[in-house]
Amino acid sequence: MWAEAALTRGDQGAATARRPESLHSLVDTYGDSVLPLRLDVTDRAAVTAAVQRAVDEFGHLVWPPSPPSGCTTPPSRRSRG
Repeated sequence: MWAEAALTRGDQGAATARRPESLHSLVDTYGDSVLPLRLDVTDRAAVTAAVQRAVDEFGHLVWPPSPPSGCTTPPSRRSRG
């Protein structure tokens, strides 16, 4: 899970799920470092609202909540060139 890897290394971030109660273990482990959000990715307005809520909470986003299809490295970590 991308969120857990980031939280483990000390980052803060949002974790999304259709059922945010499934994120309780992250909240129990990482406390205020994680912002659990309900998200139905088929609802464009909900996606926009979740991104805005994460930005409001943490000030910025480093990479998308879900990597593009086939992507295994966050954009901020890819080499340029």
